[in-house]
Amino acid sequence: MLINQNRVTIAFHKGYPIPDDDLENKLKTKGYVVPKEPIVVRIGADGSQNSAKRWERKGVEVYYIQSKGLLSAEGRDLEKVSECFNEIHEIAKDLLGQDLAKETKWAEVFFDCRYLGAKRPLKALEDYLPSQPYLKLGEIVGEKVKPFSLIIYSAEKSELEELEVPLKEVPNWVHINIEPLIINSKYYFVRVIYRQEDISKVGVFNTKLGGVVDSLISQIESDSDVSTE
Repeated sequence: MLINQNRVTIAFHKGYPIPDDDLENKLKTKGYVVPKEPIVVRIGADGSQNSAKRWERKGVEVYYIQSKGLLSAEGRDLEKVSECFNEIHEIAKDLLGQDLAKETKWAEVFFDCRYLGAKRPLKALEDYLPSQPYLKLGEIVGEKVKPFSLIIYSAEKSELEELEVPLKEVPNWVHINIEPLIINSKYYFVRVIYRQEDISKVGVFNTKLGGVVDSLISQIESDSDVSTE
């Protein structure tokens, strides 16, 4: 498994939830330093550009977008990112005290990787996913089409009924995408978004993420054998 990105974020209801000087002082006691480029521009899902303050320690970085109220641990090492997230969670609890729960909107894991399984992803997914629903779609296109990706999600029904709320703001949401990697189709591309109102639950999930991805690919490849028998 080659990790492209592992980001675990605490999202607050409002901007500027924690004074950046207080955050920096706490981070420095845990070995984080200010890098040569302490402020970077991050592009949001909506295309907006936001300034983020940055601190780093070997193998991991902390980003704080004050105006959006986003505090993140980021890196490519699951163990180090999980450790970093636990630290920023503890710092947030220390600085906000009992107000942390009411100030927090949600916490989220954003993860993507390339994964080398035992089978070619195109074949494994084609065998795993039912082909019948695609027949009529192929007739419309005028070509025989096959399933390419597996996308699954989980959310509370009541939250989805709030149609004016963008999916990226649904507070309890799981979204997993598995498909062949476009630039090298012997690999799977796996993306996981795991968002919950319970910060601790998100932290625990990130520690298990490697095993979750292993099990997902193993299940797909195992079941694809059964479906072709």
